[in-house]
Amino acid sequence: MYRHSTILKQQRIMLARISAEAGQTKTIVVERALKAYFDDYYDKQEKLCQIEEGLLVPVAEEKKR
Repeated sequence: MYRHSTILKQQRIMLARISAEAGQTKTIVVERALKAYFDDYYDKQEKLCQIEEGLLVPVAEEKKR
């Protein structure tokens, strides 16, 4: 339990710092962070699907040819 509360405290400190540096509310900072995470996740999922369908060849595979 102690470790969990320490992690949350560190995240709250980082959130407050980023919020102050960016001049934005904590809510806006969290919303933007989540949007960036979700966008990155779905971009990677789309690329994985394209690889599985043979529509996209990984760079490492392309160099072997």
